[in-house]
Amino acid sequence: YTPSTGKILFVGKHWKKVGSRKGLDFIEGAMKILEEKGYELEVLSIGNRGEKIEYDANIKDLGFVDEETLIQSFQDAELFLQPSRRDSHPVAVLEAVRAGIPPVVSENVGDKYIVEEIDPNLVHKLNAESLAEKIEYFLNLSDEEKTSMSGKFRDISENYERDEIITEFKEKFRGLTDDR
Repeated sequence: YTPSTGKILFVGKHWKKVGSRKGLDFIEGAMKILEEKGYELEVLSIGNRGEKIEYDANIKDLGFVDEETLIQSFQDAELFLQPSRRDSHPVAVLEAVRAGIPPVVSENVGDKYIVEEIDPNLVHKLNAESLAEKIEYFLNLSDEEKTSMSGKFRDISENYERDEIITEFKEKFRGLTDDR
């Protein structure tokens, strides 16, 4: 994890910017706010399967990318965004957490409980202003604080290993069926 790269990552299937379930319009609005404050940031948007989307802010729509580009994008990012209007349990947040990239998520993202456990200041309300505020909060942390947070996210991701989750699910399911 390298803090203070100025690179922010968004990953998710999307086809449009305005009204998108994924909240791309919140990202664009937040970037405009932060650019006006003098921040020099670049958001990489990955996952669009349609035509490239043009933005009024410094957001690059890379579209659907190969695995190598995706991995490199995760390695380059200092922050991950999931500003969805609704998203029950997006895998991309878990991928970011596993990679040690602190995520900023909306209050309507199911993974927010993971983020809140490390730092509740990384959960935003459903608007561009709140998203900008949370990004700015993160950007103003010291490199040491960002690196520490990265490690905490990596550590907590171990609770979400596939085999452990399956075992836990089976045990809980058996408990439900045994009670009947």
